[in-house]
This record gives sequence, structure tokens and C-alpha cells, in this order.
Amino acid sequence: MNFCLICNSNKIIFFTSIKIYKYYLCADCNTLQSKFNNDSQTYSKKFRYLVNKKAESRLNSKADDILNFFKKHLSKQHSILDIGSGYGFFLNKAKKSFKAAIGIEPSFNLYEASIKKYNINVKNQDFKNYYILNKNNKFNAIVLIHVIEHIQKPKEFLKNILDLLKINGVLYIETPNKDSLLFQAEQTKYTFLTPPEHKFIFSRDSFKHLLNLDSNRFITYFYTYSYNEHIVGTLKIFLNKIFKKNRKIEAKPLTVLPNDRHSIRLVVKIKKMVFFIVFHIVIAPILRPLIDKMHKGTFLQLYIKKNY
Repeated sequence: MNFCLICNSNKIIFFTSIKIYKYYLCADCNTLQSKFNNDSQTYSKKFRYLVNKKAESRLNSKADDILNFFKKHLSKQHSILDIGSGYGFFLNKAKKSFKAAIGIEPSFNLYEASIKKYNINVKNQDFKNYYILNKNNKFNAIVLIHVIEHIQKPKEFLKNILDLLKINGVLYIETPNKDSLLFQAEQTKYTFLTPPEHKFIFSRDSFKHLLNLDSNRFITYFYTYSYNEHIVGTLKIFLNKIFKKNRKIEAKPLTVLPNDRHSIRLVVKIKKMVFFIVFHIVIAPILRPLIDKMHKGTFLQLYIKKNY
């Protein structure tokens, strides 16, 4: 890769390889990007992801937060477009706040699951085809929830999306945050480096180049958020690095008698319980708001209001 696909800089350095996929980092816009093949059809036919009850609850809670923002910043909430509507959690809530709520989902698996579960209006097609057929249909609100990192040509993609946004309308984007503490901790083992699905990992600077957000055409609100397990995972990595520097490893033979096994299992269980209470219930809830306020949270959120 000779230049950045986001800002065209030639300050591109190799970051890591995962299987046959290579990721490169741009020193100018701080974007991770993969050298990818054209596999959009694979996504459109087969893509799916697992959602348990905990994840579903979180998705519904986040949907409420997004819709509350729209209610405060949109004077007339007539129409909303959910691009990459997935299992339909967001769209099912959005239809109660908007007179017209439309979803686009290229994966047939996700499309089929969403219309079976909810009474929602979803089109099983990719955005490119939708845009060609519906250029004149404008929306008050558009959402991209964990979609942009999958797109091969994000600059062209976002240009067309903003074309569908009405004046004074709001575009919401959510994606993994390259500036996060989680990325700083995990580096080449970063949780969201999942090729071929995730082609880009964006930073705040990435979007300044993608959208020319410094112009008067847009008002942009940046936020980040994390979950407790992200904070705890980050702390564990940093603490392990500190302890490894300060301790000497000595191999000692370990003899465990049958009568001791129950005691050892009990001690391990107690340690795990104490760790969970200290880190997940006490420390993480205290640190999470501070990390998010510094824009170092796991997920990057943008609310982009179009002035003209």
C-alpha cells in the first residue's frame, strides 16, 4: 500500500498481518486500513453476528440514547434511514419516533431475521443500489451503527449519504475508536481487527479528512463510550506489563495432594469473585466516564448536523 485511502498521505507504515490480510497505519490521519479484496458479495449473502440477551439489551439502550439526541436537535422528525439495519433493534425503536423509518440491510440472513421478529420496513439491498434508485428521497436523520468500518470506499459512501440528508438533518455514525485506550493496550491483538469484515479502524482525525468537518457546512459532536469489560481488559493488560517488568520468574516444582485440590479450587473461586467486585463493580464505573470524556472510549460516536 503506497498511500492512505482516507487522506492520500504517503506516510503509510505496515502495522500487522492477520492471516492473509495486512493492516497499515497512516501517520497523518491516524487510520488503520487493510489491503483488501472485493468481497462485498460475501457480506451481502452470508454475513451474520451473534446477539445474546445482554447484547440485545445494550443495543436497545444505545438506541434510546441516539433517538433522544435526535429529539433534541431535530425540529421535525419525519423520516429516518438506518443503513445496515442488522437484526432491526434500532429500527424497531425508531419507527415509534419517526413517521417514516426505513432500513437497508445487504445481508439476507440479517434482513430475514429482522422482518421475522419486527414489523419494520427493510430493503434487502446494498447502499450503492439503493442510492441510485432513491437519490431524490431525503431524510431528517440517517444512522450508521458499526457500518462504516466495513465499507471499501468510505469517502464516496459518506458523500452519497450526506446527499440524502435534508438541510438541518443529523447523521449518526458509530464505529470502533482508533484513539481508544483499548487499542493502545491491545495493539496488534486489538479486538476489532477482524478482517475481512473490518476494513478500517477510524480515529477522530480520520473523519476530519473524510467529511471536511472544519467547514461551516456541518456542526459535529464527538463522543466516545465504553463498557466495563473494556475498561477491565485494558487495566489487566497494563498491569500485566508493569508486573512483568518487576518480577523474576522462578520455576518451582508444584505438588498437589488430592485433599488440597478442593481448597485450591475454592481459593481460585474467591480470587475471581474479589477481582470481579473490585474491578468490574468498583473501579471500572469510576474510570469509564473519565476515559469517555477524554475521547479514549472504545467506540467513537459522531452526530453530524448538516447546515446547508
